Amino acid sequence: MYTLQRISLNLFPFIVILLAWEFLGGGGLFPPPTKTFETFFKLIIDVIFLQDILVSFLRLSIGFCIGVSSGVFLGVLIGYFKLFHSFFFPLVAFTVTIPKIALLPLVVVLFGLGEESKIIIISLGTFFPAIMTAYGSVKRVPLPLIEASKNLGCSNLAVLSRVIIPYALPNIINSGFRLSLSLGLVLLVAAEMIAAEKGLGGFIYYTGNELQFDKMFSGLVVLGVLGISLNKLVDLTLNVFCKWSVQSEGEGNE
Repeated sequence: MYTLQRISLNLFPFIVILLAWEFLGGGGLFPPPTKTFETFFKLIIDVIFLQDILVSFLRLSIGFCIGVSSGVFLGVLIGYFKLFHSFFFPLVAFTVTIPKIALLPLVVVLFGLGEESKIIIISLGTFFPAIMTAYGSVKRVPLPLIEASKNLGCSNLAVLSRVIIPYALPNIINSGFRLSLSLGLVLLVAAEMIAAEKGLGGFIYYTGNELQFDKMFSGLVVLGVLGISLNKLVDLTLNVFCKWSVQSEGEGNE
């Protein structure tokens, strides 16, 4: 009963928006939701459209894994070791403020219109949220915990592996991964709109230019579902690797 009530509450805003769109905003250039979903269910069994989804998913997955893994690794080192902080942090602080989408033309010029440029720009976009979240999470570790561990004879590496990482990991996954996913999706679509034969970004761009808005909105629906699914995957990752943190947080106020 509780689960059904929660699902109903989650779906209620979507239902209100769709009903308002259907009866108040439909017609003209923009198709009503019924037309959009009719087109969506036709596309979802189309092999070419499924290839677009698969290609976009693979680009995002590869770019995300490269960017986040390197960002978390370097962020932890910068946050804990003074030498790494002195050497890398000024460069990171300068480059993190630059919108990564502004680098897209440069990346295309340097690496061409193939898969490399798309994966590189997604990696860059996911790298910076990951490194800043990892850095901030490490800096939040209480100093008494670190000092107590060292007083008990732990080396720097032991403190890092037994105190710093377990303390910082829940926030790295919960915040850093989600921010990286959001920015990765934005850059994925932007990269595919500029030059891509396959992918959801190109599909949305070309169908929008041709005023086929039912198809364009279908692509947007897929992006939304993809975003929700990947966020659920982050929840699963948090449950697997940081179960103690999830249990301690509880369900929150109802």
